[in-house]
Order: sequence, then structure tokens, then C-alpha cells
Amino acid sequence: MMTIKIHELSRDEYDLWDGLVENSPQGTIFHSIHWLTTTSRSLKLQFKLIGAFIGDQLVGGCCFYELKHFRLLKHAMTNVQLTPYSGFVISRSDRTSIRANEVWHNEILSALSNYICTLNYIHINIVNNPFLIDIRPLIWNGWRTSVHYTYLLPLDTDMEALASRNIRRSVKKAQTERIEVQKLYDQELMWNLQVKTYEKQNQEVPYAKKHLFDLMDMVHQNGMGEMWVATTPDNTAVSAEYILWDKQGAYRWVAAADPDKLWTGSTPFLLYEIFRDLQSFGITKIFMMAANTPHLSTFASNFNPILMPYYGVTNKSNSFMMMMRNNK
Repeated sequence: MMTIKIHELSRDEYDLWDGLVENSPQGTIFHSIHWLTTTSRSLKLQFKLIGAFIGDQLVGGCCFYELKHFRLLKHAMTNVQLTPYSGFVISRSDRTSIRANEVWHNEILSALSNYICTLNYIHINIVNNPFLIDIRPLIWNGWRTSVHYTYLLPLDTDMEALASRNIRRSVKKAQTERIEVQKLYDQELMWNLQVKTYEKQNQEVPYAKKHLFDLMDMVHQNGMGEMWVATTPDNTAVSAEYILWDKQGAYRWVAAADPDKLWTGSTPFLLYEIFRDLQSFGITKIFMMAANTPHLSTFASNFNPILMPYYGVTNKSNSFMMMMRNNK
């Protein structure tokens, strides 16, 4: 059995964390210090980094945000605005056998789980990324699970073969309407299209304008993504996408369209052009991030992507369970 020591990482260990994220098969942009610090500052939530060490080597960890109720009750979570998942990461093992790799994974994850459960959170809700496939150590330690879905679109193939007849028809329609596509960083344009998108559904945008802008700025300044816009011949913006990327691939992070201009085919055409551009830079896959909402899932499935599950885990303290029973 490995000797694993756990402690909360300090600011001077942030470089160690980013190194783990880069090395880990589960590491994503949403685990990065840039993302965590920007989200923490914007939403006024403190983030925590829990690290697992073998000797002086950081071999695993978990990141989450902390919400305090009445100064005493603490809630830990990853599901904050504009962050689809983060959670647990484990470093790549140099072991050669399947069994040895499984032991490595299980012991690190179990040690992290045990430590986090001692931190006196009344409720812990962690949504992990799709590459954390084996969550059995968490289940064995009493965590409850939930299943979420994303679409993964391979880009290392011919786009014509991927796109359905509906998508090809929409692309031709957009070309007929002389829709143009360009890379354009314009925060207000994205927000205005977001407002139009949600107003059509009698809803408000489900995240704060400032938070969206803070993350967009951070991504733009660090070269971690790009914004794309589709416009009509009179230069009216009708659709916009913000694409992120990391070592895992690209992400369809934020998207919006003028609901009165959907007939132009601008959104399928915009995505089609984005995918071709990503291909030219050697990016081999994109997470379309749309599989948990029925109408978004219906649209995304027109590109014939692969459906992938990812897992959420929750843990509730005895005091929280008692409080819930008393409130019934």
C-alpha cells in the first residue's frame, strides 16, 4: 500500500497544481488556476485545492468552491456558473500492468475522498469531467452518484461525412443568404445575443453578465479560446460561439443566436466553419456540451457526435440530513 499524505494546497503550490492538471488524463481548462481564480473572484466564492502527495510528488487532487451559510455551515461544490465540471484529477501512472494502475487510481481517489469528508461540509457536490471513468472508490466510501452527458465530436475526419442532411441543408442556406463568418472578440455582442436567446424562451440569462465577461477576458488574454460571429451582408450579428480548448480538445462553451434569424442557417454554418478551422490547427475533437438539455441535444445530434457520460458525486453530513428531516 502506498503512503499518501493529503493537505490543502497553499498559494505557493499553485504551480504544482497546474503541473498536475497538465499531466493528469482528467485535467481540463476548468481545473486550471486561471479558471479557478477568475471564477472565485467574480462569484466571490473561495476555491479549495486538496492535494494527494507521495513523498514530495503531487499525484492527485480535487478542486471545488466553498459557499458559507451563516458563517458556520459550509457547502462545497463544482457546479457554479459557466463551469460544466472539474473535480478530481489523478496523475498519469508509470505502472505497466492494468492491476497496478487500478490500485494507483483507487488508493489516491480513496485517500482524497476520506480527507474531504473530514472537512465538515454539510453538503458536497462535485461534477467530474468525462475522463474520470472509474468513480468506484467514491461509491465505496458512501458518495451518491448522478450521471450527466456530453457530446464528443471527432474532428479527425471529413466534416461532410459527419454532418447530417439537415446540417448540410442549413449550410447551403446560409451560403445562399451570404452569411459571413469571422473571429471577433466582442463581449457586448455576445451578451446581447444571449439576452435575445433566453428572452425567446421567457427566461433570463442563467449567469451574471460580469462573470461571463470576466471569464471571456481571462480566456482571451491567455490564448485559451476564441469568439466567432456569423453576420448578414449588412453586418448584423445573428449567431455567436465562444470556443475553449486545452489538451483534451475544444469545448463549445457559450453560444447564442438571434431567434428571429434562425431560418438563415447561421448557427450550423458558423459551427461548420469553426470545426474546419479547429481541424486546421490539429485539434482532433470538440465537446459540444449540449447533451443534457432536450432541444440542445436534438440540434447537436445532427452532427452525429458520440454520446459520453460523466459523473457527479455528492456527500451529505449527518447534520445536513438531520436538518433536512426537521424541515419536512
